Amino acid sequence: MLGPRRTFGAFQWHALLLLAALALSCGDGPAAPEPVSLTVIPSSVTLASIGETAPFSASITDQHGAAFAGQVEWRTSHPAVFTVTTGGVVKAVGNGSGTLTASFQGLTATASVIVADAGLDDKKALTALYEATDGPNWNVKDNWLTAAPLENWYGVQTDDQGRVTLLNLVSNALTGEIPPELGNLANLDSLYLGDNRLTGEIPPELGNLANLGSLSLADNRLTGEIPPELGNLANLEWLHLDDNDLTGEIPPELGNLANLQELWLNRNDLTGELPPELGNLANLERLDLWNNALTGEVPPELGNLVNLEWLGLERNDLTGELPPELGNLANLGSLFLGDNRLTGEVPPELGNLANLVDLWLYGNDLTGEVPPELGDLVNLEWLRLERNDLTGELPPELGSLANLWWLELYSNALTGEIPPELGNLANLEELWLNENDLTGEVPPELGNLANLQWLHLQNNDLTGEVPPELGNLANLKQMFWFGNAGLCAPGTRQFIDFAAGLNAAGPFCHEADAAVLGVLYETAGGSSWTASDGWLQPGPLSDWHGVETDTVAGRVVALDLSGNGLSGALPGSLSSLKALRELRVHDNSELGGRLPLGMTALALRALRYDGTGLCTPAEPPFRNWLRSIASHAGTAVECPPLTDRDVLE
Repeated sequence: MLGPRRTFGAFQWHALLLLAALALSCGDGPAAPEPVSLTVIPSSVTLASIGETAPFSASITDQHGAAFAGQVEWRTSHPAVFTVTTGGVVKAVGNGSGTLTASFQGLTATASVIVADAGLDDKKALTALYEATDGPNWNVKDNWLTAAPLENWYGVQTDDQGRVTLLNLVSNALTGEIPPELGNLANLDSLYLGDNRLTGEIPPELGNLANLGSLSLADNRLTGEIPPELGNLANLEWLHLDDNDLTGEIPPELGNLANLQELWLNRNDLTGELPPELGNLANLERLDLWNNALTGEVPPELGNLVNLEWLGLERNDLTGELPPELGNLANLGSLFLGDNRLTGEVPPELGNLANLVDLWLYGNDLTGEVPPELGDLVNLEWLRLERNDLTGELPPELGSLANLWWLELYSNALTGEIPPELGNLANLEELWLNENDLTGEVPPELGNLANLQWLHLQNNDLTGEVPPELGNLANLKQMFWFGNAGLCAPGTRQFIDFAAGLNAAGPFCHEADAAVLGVLYETAGGSSWTASDGWLQPGPLSDWHGVETDTVAGRVVALDLSGNGLSGALPGSLSSLKALRELRVHDNSELGGRLPLGMTALALRALRYDGTGLCTPAEPPFRNWLRSIASHAGTAVECPPLTDRDVLE
C-alpha cells in the first residue's frame, strides 16, 4: 500500500518565490555585455581588374548573442595584391591572393581576397615583347609601358574586359626574338608582326592562342622549324609565315586547321615532302609554298581543296607527274608549278578549270603534246609552258582563249606550222614561240594582234617572209625572227622604218640583194658611175639609183644602169637576185666580158646590154635562155670558148 502523497500547496509556492527575490536583492545586478565573437562579411571576394574595390564589414556579438558596437582594425597580408581602408574597403593593385584581417579587443577574423586581372597578364606579355624587341627604337611606340589603358597603346586593341584582341606592329622596326609570353594573350584574335627584323624561332607557345584568327609573321628573319603546336589554333583563318629563313618540314598538324583560308609559307628554306594532310583544309582559298626546297610529288589530296583559288608551288624541287585530280579544283584561278622537275604529260583534266586565269608549268621536264583541252580555259590570261620537252603541233584550239594576254611556249620541241587561229587572240600582248622546231611560214593573221607588244619567232625552221601585216602592230615593242632557215623581214621603206622603232633582230629580205649589188658596184667601177645615189647606204634598195623593188619584201625586181659609166665586168653573183625580172646595162661602152652563165637561173622578161662590150656565151643552154626572154637587145657578139682558167673561175 502506497504511503501518503506529498504536494506543494499555495503557501509553499509563495515562500519559494519570496526567497528567490531576497536572493536577487542581495547581489550587484545583471553582468555588463562583453564582445565574445568577431566575423568578417563576406568571407571571400575575387577582384577581376586592377583598381577594382570591394567593401567588407565586421559583425561583433556579446556573451548574450547581441550585437556589440565597436570600430575594428583592418590589415592586408599582401599590400602588393590589395590595400584596405580604415572603413574596410579593399582595392586591387596586383594579381595574386591574400588575407584580410579584422581585429577588435583581442578578437580577430579573416577573409580571403583574390585579384585575377587577366589584363595585367596581357600587359606583362606586351611589356615582354617591348623589352625583347628593342622597343625604345621602334618607329612608333605611343603610350607603351605607360599607365594608359592598353587600348591606347600603339597597335593594340582590346575587348570590353580590357583583354588584348589585336596586336598590329607591322613595319615598326622590331628586332630581336618573339617572347614566349605572347602565348598568354588568351583573347588575342589577330597578331601582325610582319615586315620587321625579328630573328630566332617561332615560340611554340603561340599555339596556346585558342582564339587566334590571323597570324602574320611574314617578311622577317625568323629561323628554325614551324612549330607543330600551331596546328592547335582551331580558329585560325590566316597563317602568313612567308619571306623568312624557316627550315625543316611542313608539319602535318597544319592539316588540322579546319577554318584556315590562307597559308603562306613561300620564300623560306623548307624541305621535305608536301604533307597530304593539307588536303584536309576544306576552307583553304590560297596555298603559297613557292620558292622553297620542297621535294617529292604533288599530293593528289590537294584535289580535295574545293575552295582553293590560288596554288603556288613553283621554284621547288618537286618531282613526279602532275596529278589529274587538280582538275577538280573548280574555283582555282591561279596554278603555279613552274621551275620544278615535274615529268609526264600535261593532264588534259586541267581543261576543266573554268575559272583559271594563270597556268604556269614552265621550267619542268614535261613531255607529250599541248592538250587541246586547254583551249576550253575561257578565262585564261597567262599560259606559260616554256622550257619543257613538249612535242607535237600547237593545237589551233589555243586560238579560242579570247582573254589570253601572255603565251609562252619557247624552248620546247614543238613542230608543225604556227596555227593561224592564234591571230584571234585579240588581247594577246606577248607571244614567245622561239627555240622550237616550227616550220612553214608565219601566218599573216598575226597582224590582227593589235595589242601585241613582244613577238619572238627566232631559232625555228620557219621560211618565207615575215608578213608585212605585222607592220601594222602599233603597240609592238620587240620582235625577233633570226635563226630561221629561210625567214626574212620585208625590206620595204615602211617595214624598215617600223622595225627601226623596235628592239628587233633578224635578217631583212633585201639584205642578200644588197650584198649582190655591192659586188656589182665594186666590179663595175661604181666609184666612177655617172649616178650612184643611195648605193651602199643602209635602208631600202628602192632608194638606190636605178633599182626597183617589189612592194612586199623589198627585193630587187628591176635594175636599170644604162648609160651610167659602168666599166669592168658583170659579177656572177647577179644570179642570186632571185626576184630580178628586168636588167638594163646598155650604153656602157667600158663594160665588157662575158654575160655570167649563172644568169640562166633568173626568170628575166627584159634584158638589154647593147652598146657594151659584153659577149654572149655559146653554150646551148644559155642560148635557149636568151631566146626565152620577151625583150632582149644585146651585142650579137659570141664569147670565145672558155679557157681552163675561165672554167675554174
